[in-house]
Amino acid sequence: MAPTQSFPITSNCFIVGCARNCGHHITGVFNNIRKISTLFRQTRVIIAFDYSTDDTLDRLQIEKNNSQNLDIEIMVNTEPLSSIRTERIANARTRLLRSEEHTSELQSRQYLVCRLLLEK
Repeated sequence: MAPTQSFPITSNCFIVGCARNCGHHITGVFNNIRKISTLFRQTRVIIAFDYSTDDTLDRLQIEKNNSQNLDIEIMVNTEPLSSIRTERIANARTRLLRSEEHTSELQSRQYLVCRLLLEK
């Protein structure tokens, strides 16, 4: 039996997430995002990246460069990192949602918002 589509194809999807030390998961996550994006007219992906000790940023850049049907933005953190994991996640989420451009898009209610967390 084929899966049923829950959202009208005219809807947009706005996926926001945090990424740190998760390079080995990036390809799989973006494969899933591409599958999800077929249900929507437009899919925007915004990732808040914090300093990593692996190849997370390189893999995010590869996905961004190879994604023709996804609008991907990578926000690189330039603030000092907290040693507390939940504080880093909260700070990244706040940076994502405080952006004037993103706030106005979210307020337009044209987007279904999905939260994605990629952090080891």
